Amino acid sequence: MPCGASRSWGCRAALFTTAEELHAALDAALADATVGIIMVTDDVAALARELQKTRRRVNALQHVLIPRYEAAVTCIENALEEREREETFRLKRLKRQQER
Repeated sequence: MPCGASRSWGCRAALFTTAEELHAALDAALADATVGIIMVTDDVAALARELQKTRRRVNALQHVLIPRYEAAVTCIENALEEREREETFRLKRLKRQQER
């Protein structure tokens, strides 16, 4: 039944109620979306902080700790090689002395 002149306020009231409901639904959806965006933003910020910490640790490993350990390994290898050469030389000298 179409809205007549006598029912025009009734139709407008129905539209107004519908618009209010629509605005309320949109407001609720917007609020939910905003909360979701804030949560995602917080998660992304937390991930960025963790990524930065991880980058610092990787840099420390690459530029400080690993070179120190490599230098220590080289130093130990050199010391062991030197001991081996000394031992070989000492054994050769003992062998020569025994042959005399």
